[in-house]
Formats: sequence, structure tokens, C-alpha cells
Amino acid sequence: VITEVVDDEGRPVTPREYGSRLLVTVLGSRTLPLIRYELSDSVRMLPGPPCPCGRPFIRIGGVQGRAKEALRLPAARGGHILVQANIIHRAMELLPLTGWQVVQDDTGITIHITGLAERVDTGQGGWRLADALALAGADAPPVRAVRVPAVSRTALGKAPLIRSVRGGATHPGPGQDEPEDTD
Repeated sequence: VITEVVDDEGRPVTPREYGSRLLVTVLGSRTLPLIRYELSDSVRMLPGPPCPCGRPFIRIGGVQGRAKEALRLPAARGGHILVQANIIHRAMELLPLTGWQVVQDDTGITIHITGLAERVDTGQGGWRLADALALAGADAPPVRAVRVPAVSRTALGKAPLIRSVRGGATHPGPGQDEPEDTD
């Protein structure tokens, strides 16, 4: 098995740097060899010698999640960063709610919140997420939170945690179905 961690343009990244996707080549399969099979997970490899256990393989140092399920934001120190759903989970987990979905568009970030107790201000969700994005190193756009009856779902019933709607593309309103992604 040969693994390659690459950026958005398919160029290799250095060890300890998270890439946009993982390419896997399996030549040992007699029925179906895989050549540069693409996985959309953002991973980083560990540098240096192989595993101390004696196996000659490169080791994975971390998995952030799928690049498609992340917010791409300007970094506070220049460039861009990907903020994975686990950062948002940590920000939202202390709120008494039943679900959330983050929608990024050209105007900023909106958190669609379901099941939040009426006595709780939706602004808490916005403040928590804005703080979490800043701690992750993002120069975050405006963040707001709104109560919705249900989060948007795909045609197959999936409710993605993060949706990016950029460049004037339209998206269904909260609780409405959206077309299934074909990627």
C-alpha cells in the first residue's frame, strides 16, 4: 500500500502538515488494483523513521476529517485554514440543543439551531463558535445563530453538519431538502 497526502492541487505536503486529501495505491490486489484512489480525509503523516515496532510503514499522525465537511476560512496569520466539525462540536456541545448545522456563504456564517430552549439566547451559539474559530487560528467572518424547526437535509436524508454556499449559489432554507451531492 502506497499512501500520499496531497494539497488541493494534488501536490505532496510535508510530514506533519495536514493535506486536503489522501491518495492510496494498492498494487497487491490481483482482482482490482487501486491506483491513486482518492479519499477526502484530511490527514498528516509522521516524519522520520518507520514505526519503532519494526514495521517498515509510514505512520499516520492525525486525521482531521473530511475536507468537504470543513469551513475554509482566512487564517489570522495569512493564507487559509480548514476548520473541521470537531472544533464546532466542542463549541456547541454545552448548549441545551438537539441539533445544529453551520452554513457558510458570502456574507458570513450562520448556525441553524434546533431544539434550543426558549430561555436560551441564540447569540450564545454565535459567540461560542466565533471564539472557537479564533482559537483555531481563523480570521472568522461574522457569525450568527438562528432557531430553525429542522436542519436542511439531502435527498437521501443526510443532514450535513457543515454546508458551504459560495459565489451567489442559492440553497434551500432551513428545514428544506436540498439536492444530493454527486461527489
